[in-house]
Amino acid sequence: MGNPSFGYPPIRMRAKQAAWYLGVSESEFRRKVSQHFYPQPVAEGEMRFWLRSELEEFVVRSHNLGQSVKPDLSEKIRGYKAS
Repeated sequence: MGNPSFGYPPIRMRAKQAAWYLGVSESEFRRKVSQHFYPQPVAEGEMRFWLRSELEEFVVRSHNLGQSVKPDLSEKIRGYKAS
């Protein structure tokens, strides 16, 4: 299966999408998540998602690109409780 296709990257992504977004293989992405190198996922039931804002924040911090891009939205999503 090829790269995921989006017009604009979604706010939350599954592991395959998040790996593609960061430009690494899914196995490399999962390995680095397990080592707490990459951001940890958000749980929704049994599903796990990575927030685009946290992935972007990781890139900014790890490459000293300056000002944070992390909006307040990620805190709101992390605090969300599905009914």
